[in-house]
Amino acid sequence: MIRRVRVALTQRPWLVLAALYFLLGAPFVGLYPLPSGDEIIGSDPAAEWILHGRIRSSVFGELSGFERCYFLQPAGELLSLAATYAIAGVSLISTRLQALAWAAIALAAWGALAAAWTGSRRAGLFAALLIACIPAFGHTVASARMDPQALALIAFSLLLWLPAPGIPARHPCTAGILLGLAGLTHPIIVFWALGLGAGALLGSPVRRRSLVWLVAGAFIPFAAWLAVGAAYPAEFARQFLGHGTGKLGGSDLLGLAFGELQRTVVGFAQQPLLPLLFALGAWAWWHRYRNATEFRRETSVLTLVVVGGVTFGLEKASGPHLVYHSVLLSVGAAAWLDHLLSAPVTASRWSHRLALGAIAIVLLIGASRWAVPRLVAVGPQRIARDHSAFAREIARLVPPGSNVAGEPVAYYAVRAAGGWLRLAVTPDPRRHHFVIFSVHSAWQLGPDFETIATVGHPLPPWHGRTFTAGEELHVVVARSRLLPPPAR
Repeated sequence: MIRRVRVALTQRPWLVLAALYFLLGAPFVGLYPLPSGDEIIGSDPAAEWILHGRIRSSVFGELSGFERCYFLQPAGELLSLAATYAIAGVSLISTRLQALAWAAIALAAWGALAAAWTGSRRAGLFAALLIACIPAFGHTVASARMDPQALALIAFSLLLWLPAPGIPARHPCTAGILLGLAGLTHPIIVFWALGLGAGALLGSPVRRRSLVWLVAGAFIPFAAWLAVGAAYPAEFARQFLGHGTGKLGGSDLLGLAFGELQRTVVGFAQQPLLPLLFALGAWAWWHRYRNATEFRRETSVLTLVVVGGVTFGLEKASGPHLVYHSVLLSVGAAAWLDHLLSAPVTASRWSHRLALGAIAIVLLIGASRWAVPRLVAVGPQRIARDHSAFAREIARLVPPGSNVAGEPVAYYAVRAAGGWLRLAVTPDPRRHHFVIFSVHSAWQLGPDFETIATVGHPLPPWHGRTFTAGEELHVVVARSRLLPPPAR
């Protein structure tokens, strides 16, 4: 058994990278980053399902419809989180570990896909390494968003749908189910579905027949989710459709292109070499597969549709959407770097130096960007990031059953205390037993609230940086004068 594992790791080096990504990240999940809105909005419905038997949103529980059902996002992440919570309980740690596990699975799946497409194990390792170093990938994993799960599922779908140049689809219906599950995790996968469909329609009759099975498989997960949504048509329209249409880009195509360029510059400011590698990799990919016309056409159409969809189909103010086309472009970049290293050293010494230098720079920057905030979190900021101590203080002040208007950073602590945290509401002393707000908040207590404690500590900056988007476990707790707290 041990020998088989050793052989598997040797032959599939991307598995080693994926395992290291998980093992090195796991010790830090309780400290970095601090809880944010995206994390708790996505995890709360799964917690409600496991703890109270209802798929609903407690954080939006005072907004119409959310107290009955939840359709803000499709159900993919909800289902996997519910399974995790059923096994490991609802907590900050279990939520973060699931996201980290999906990230490791995504790295392994994309490494396997790159190796299958190029026929090179080294290209598979390079692809996984480049993806791990994409800033948006690290951000979404740390924030426990749904993106790593969607990326893992779409990679598995591609492994079946486009196994390798000249190889027909394996189990196209299963590939479709995985595609549907990816779309059920994040709707942005619709661009991938369109790209795969367009590429197949331009291909051979055999490919077009396989497309029927791909579409049929993809429809299965969505049919189940839409059947549930049909029971709550008003809520489905208000939550999913209302939220989704708000993410669309609009008709200003020039503005959208400029906005995407601007977002790319900002998103890769700390990894400036990656966009250049993506561009060179895409150019090299087109020339590499000039004899595998159908494979080149399908992968090129897929890339163009995904990049075009993200650029012209989505607004630019939210979401780590850069990661969705960056992972695909990483495969081309990895293939190009692998090709440079495959040239004989005596004939192309410069190409070896170029490839090794590029990999070294990306890896060095990625490792430092990953390590520095986490080492600061366990070092000078450890006391200020101690969520367990913070939760104990909140539990001492907030009795079970309390209705709390507060900030996302307090979610896990309030839930552990047996209370309900409400977001997107104005604190009301007739509805909310407590208010929890940042010590830096401009919100002013009215006469019907009284301060009872200040909890936590400010984050000490390290060389002028706190490594947070503004969240702190340093809050003021106020109690309503009009609504007595529940009895303990």
